[in-house]
Amino acid sequence: MESLNSIKLIPLDQGNIMMIKDIVITESQAAFENQTERHVNCLLNPIPGRTVLGFALKKQQTIIGCFRLILSPEEDQCSLSAFAISMEFQNQGYGKKSLVEIIDYVSARYPKANVFGLSVNSKNTTAKRLYEKCGFEYHGPFEEHGDTYRLKLRR
Repeated sequence: MESLNSIKLIPLDQGNIMMIKDIVITESQAAFENQTERHVNCLLNPIPGRTVLGFALKKQQTIIGCFRLILSPEEDQCSLSAFAISMEFQNQGYGKKSLVEIIDYVSARYPKANVFGLSVNSKNTTAKRLYEKCGFEYHGPFEEHGDTYRLKLRR
């Protein structure tokens, strides 16, 4: 396996959003994200009163995943949404490396952010283990089929 250090965060906009169209996600991810097409489309959807930033995850010349960040109006809280690593790159360490890169990005760019949250399909035990390995703690249930996790950002 090549170096995991080659993962880059690529900001998405209307001009390049289709670079993530070939990401293949698992059935449990698709069920939680309400289908792959919605997954792609939600990355740039605005949320009133929030800053929404979509990103692709790139390893050399290959798009391996995507995610979006949702910032509170005061930029003191950040949520990770639509985080997905394409199936062919799962279970190889790219999810963890990507999550570390995302946390580092938020810490560097948004110094007021002190809480980083996310929700996950409660049946996706692999993702839940990944979040726990990266320091997230279980926070409670999310809607009907999910769980929430939070990470206090070190300052």
